[in-house]
Amino acid sequence: MTDRVRVLRRIAVTVVGITVLAIGVALIVLPGPAVIVVPAGIAILATEYVWARRLLRRLREQLQRARAFTPLRGAPRAAEPAACLPADKTRRRDRRARAQSAHGARSDPDPE
Repeated sequence: MTDRVRVLRRIAVTVVGITVLAIGVALIVLPGPAVIVVPAGIAILATEYVWARRLLRRLREQLQRARAFTPLRGAPRAAEPAACLPADKTRRRDRRARAQSAHGARSDPDPE
């Protein structure tokens, strides 16, 4: 009986793991969190397969190296976009003024 349960568990883990992994691969080209779903599928498969455990270990090591190489930044504060707004408006106004002067725009667009 224990062999049958073990085989059924392995089949279930394989089906679920491959399904999650396939969804993650599809999310590489579709909008979605492929970066999260693909490792989740590999982690599910790693509960039963040694090759998936090795792959997951390698992915973790690469992630740790990437974190050491690139410092993580904090989330942007809510006040930051509002602080940039006046500069954006100023740039837009200056751009319009340059465009009008370049095209020889007149103050009275409809002379009679």
